[in-house]
Amino acid sequence: MDTLNNYGATPGALVSSGYQYNNYRIMERLAAARGAAADQQMLGSLADNLKLAFNARFLNTTTHIYQGDTQCGYVLALKFGLVPADQRDAVIEKLVDNIMVKNNGHLSVGLIGMQWLMQTLTDTGRADVAYTIATRTSRPSWGYMFSKGSTTIWERWDGDTRDPSMNSEALLILAGNLDAWFYQTLAGIRPASDAFKTVMIKPEIVGNLTWARAHFDSPYGRISSDWKIDSATQVSLTCAVPPNASAVVHFPLTTLRNATIRENGIPIWVNCSFIGGVPGISYAGADAKSARFTVGSGTYAFSATGIAIVIDPPLITVVVDNDDPGTHLTGSWTREVISEADQRFGASFAYAVAGNGSNQAQFRPNLPVAGSY
Repeated sequence: MDTLNNYGATPGALVSSGYQYNNYRIMERLAAARGAAADQQMLGSLADNLKLAFNARFLNTTTHIYQGDTQCGYVLALKFGLVPADQRDAVIEKLVDNIMVKNNGHLSVGLIGMQWLMQTLTDTGRADVAYTIATRTSRPSWGYMFSKGSTTIWERWDGDTRDPSMNSEALLILAGNLDAWFYQTLAGIRPASDAFKTVMIKPEIVGNLTWARAHFDSPYGRISSDWKIDSATQVSLTCAVPPNASAVVHFPLTTLRNATIRENGIPIWVNCSFIGGVPGISYAGADAKSARFTVGSGTYAFSATGIAIVIDPPLITVVVDNDDPGTHLTGSWTREVISEADQRFGASFAYAVAGNGSNQAQFRPNLPVAGSY
């Protein structure tokens, strides 16, 4: 459980209050669907008041930390819509910092937080962090289980070294929606309305992943998504929408610029503009990450060609210990600038790898107070 685990305890009151708020919002939507205006207003008022009380009790608006500083606490607040708008970006950064720095790219959630962790990271624009979690091979991770020869998911992260009895960390993985995340984020198949009458196809190109393929049998029929990085300058996406349904297709543009998008060889997107040309495909908007098209039932073969976007290597977090701060550093490192002073981790410096100025690492000595080291 998240209120009792080895990686910090999420206050029980935070968990129960968060779920109470979520339940109010669910009941508010149900009242609206039934046309029960008085109930809708009452439940909405209860939710609004609880949100104010929740943040007054659990959120430090100066440090942007929810009480306990746990992944579960941040995830529940973000997923349920409890985070104030002016705090949202900072709270997301606290969650990412907890995962990538404090836990070196690992999850630390229990039964409750695991249910929401992966998709919340995607919804907050950090599918890259979720992918990091999914591809870890040291404990706690799914990859660790595979590295030990497992062919099924264990009931606990440490199933190879601890006795088989149940404890507070048991069943962490069984409630986690990792398999759903594969469908919803990597393949990008998600409902946009009840029962998949309207479908969202929004694949995320993350990490070193070069393709993903999945299908889902909805009440209207089979939905499929199949994308691939064909080359540095070409990406393809083939998708199918069942009869009596429609979809909004988000074609990913994160690896290309000045892209030309074609459907079955016919250009529909040129110079950042929709030009039409294919009956049944209409424009639904665009941003830096994707171009969006509304389509009806059928099978569509999209492809894009453009100039490859060269992405600098990501900032690498190197966590070292008090006794031997050079243990995890390899190669030749030279100090560049002090980037911040972090009282929790001690001093935090930016280092550059000698001979490769574009590849940087964040050096966080795990010391009790900030200072010069």
